This record gives sequence, structure tokens and C-alpha cells, in this order.
Amino acid sequence: MSDLTSTNITIFISFSLYLFICMQPQYTAIMTFVLIALMGLVLGSFSHTLAYRLAHAIPLFSRRSHCDDCDLPVGMIALIPVIGYLLLRGQSACCQKPIDKIYPITELASSCVFIAIAWHNPSWGTMLLLMVWWLGLLVMGLTDYWTLQLHDAIMYPWLVVSALICLLHGEWLFAILGALVLVAFVFGLSRFLETILKKPTMGEGDFYILFGLFLALRSASTLGVILIGSIIGILFGVVLKKKELPFVSLLALGSGILFLFRV
Repeated sequence: MSDLTSTNITIFISFSLYLFICMQPQYTAIMTFVLIALMGLVLGSFSHTLAYRLAHAIPLFSRRSHCDDCDLPVGMIALIPVIGYLLLRGQSACCQKPIDKIYPITELASSCVFIAIAWHNPSWGTMLLLMVWWLGLLVMGLTDYWTLQLHDAIMYPWLVVSALICLLHGEWLFAILGALVLVAFVFGLSRFLETILKKPTMGEGDFYILFGLFLALRSASTLGVILIGSIIGILFGVVLKKKELPFVSLLALGSGILFLFRV
């Protein structure tokens, strides 16, 4: 339940607080991570809003955030990431219906991933690109979960960010060749499975995401993301008997977990 106004206000307050406290050098490192955590919360909330509006064909700047149940505009408290959810006790103020837990989960996950990226990447250039990369994958994972669709307006800029990260890592030719080999292998495997199962297994956009994933994370990390995503998919679909998670949603979850424990 975020909108552009609350996002801008939170960013302004966060930066003002950061600049004020960082006048004392001994607090610089601590406040840097505090700011990064806050930015993760805010941008995670905004990414959820962006994904929701893309999935439901709502223009981004058309209206304020509204209740998913009664369609009334939500109050300012509901727009505060995580804290608003806790203050409202998980219920909408307008109609007392339960607020989807995906809101605070997305915000907290983004905050934790931001901290992990900052911890493992002291270079500001790499750090910021990886944060943007993660948010893009998060948005695509959410839209894929809701509609089984990926949007070019997010996917192509995300691929550009993947390429920039690849250039920063070096050995870009090896990365491109490795990405092509991975995509070719998965494409052949998916077509083989389609022949056996008599139903589609992967969409065209999934192969673009695999390509960008390899460019940004390289071989070992990409295989780790796929493995983690597969385990989560099995857990949801077989053990918990929940709704099957789409491929890109699984990759977003897998990459988030990988960032938390190893980058």
C-alpha cells in the first residue's frame, strides 16, 4: 500500500536524517546501513505497488493507493512500510478486512536483501546496480505470480542493468557465452518436457530472465538460484500443496535467498 508521495517523503526524511547524523564521523557506517535498510523498505513497498499496477493494468500515476477489498483510498498509516501493517494489526482501516501478508513480506525481504548487498559489495557502483537489479527481478516475480506475464517495460531495462553488472565484473565475453549455453540447454530441456507432458513448460520471457541472471550472477550463483528456486517450488507445490509458483517468481525468491547468504 504505497504511492509516490509517501515514497518521496520517506526518501527525503531518510536522507536528511542521514546527512545530519553523519556530521559525527563515528556514526557514518552505522547510519549508512540504517539508511540502506530504510531504502529497502520503501523501495520494496514501491516495487510491490508497481508490480500490482502493472499486473492489473492500472496506470502508475492515475490515483492514490487504495484498499484491495473496498477500493477506498488508504490512510497515511497504511503507507508506512511494515510499521503501518503492525499498527493496523494486519487489517485495513477502512473495512477491517485482512491485509495481504505479501505487503510486509516484500518490504522486509527487500530491506534484508539491500543490507546483504551493501555488506558484500563495498563498491557503490556495483552495490547500487545490484539493488536496482534485485528490485526489477522482484517486480517481474510478482507480476509473473499474479498474471503469468512479464512486462517489456521492466524486463528490457533489467537486462540492460544485468549487462552493466556483467561489465563491472569483467570477463564479459565468457559471461555472454555461458548465458547463451545455459539458455540453449534449458530451451532444449523445456521443449523435451513439453513433448512428454503435452503442455507448455516455459514462456519466452523466462529465457530472457535466465540470460540476464547469468550475466549478473555468473555460473555458480545462477545454478544456486535455480536450485534454491526448485526446492521452494517443490515445497509449495508438493509438500504444502499450495499454488504452483511461476518460474520467474521462483528465481526472484532464489536470488533473494542467495543474496542473504552469499553474493
